[in-house]
Amino acid sequence: MSGESAFNDVIFDIQELIRKSGVELAEDLFSLLDETINESTQRKNDWHVQRKADEKVISTTLGDIRLARHYYHKENRTFAYLLDGVLKLAPHTRMDLGFKAALLEKAKDVSYQKTIDSFLHSGTSSRSTVMNVAHKELD
Repeated sequence: MSGESAFNDVIFDIQELIRKSGVELAEDLFSLLDETINESTQRKNDWHVQRKADEKVISTTLGDIRLARHYYHKENRTFAYLLDGVLKLAPHTRMDLGFKAALLEKAKDVSYQKTIDSFLHSGTSSRSTVMNVAHKELD
């Protein structure tokens, strides 16, 4: 029995390491993309930095992805996070579609609390969040 338990522990540890590596890889990729946008000659001609390192957290099936991004303005008083435009992120996005789908899939079989408890690696901790996702997607 202990051999099987040790094997299962190793597999769990590997899965957790891969998940954490995926989060780090995504954060690094998005940070590099934000810096590329910031250094772009075209961006410098049209947009000016208003603020830098504004943080946005998006819950995903991998875990919470933290985006540190620049906020820009134009002469005509238009403001934007250019990284959000490239990534096609709607304003106020807190969860990606894959995470919402996973929440809905789980919630159809168990309570909202048990659903949220099964996603410990996400910062989403409220059963009302699951309820809101379920009701919004069903409407």
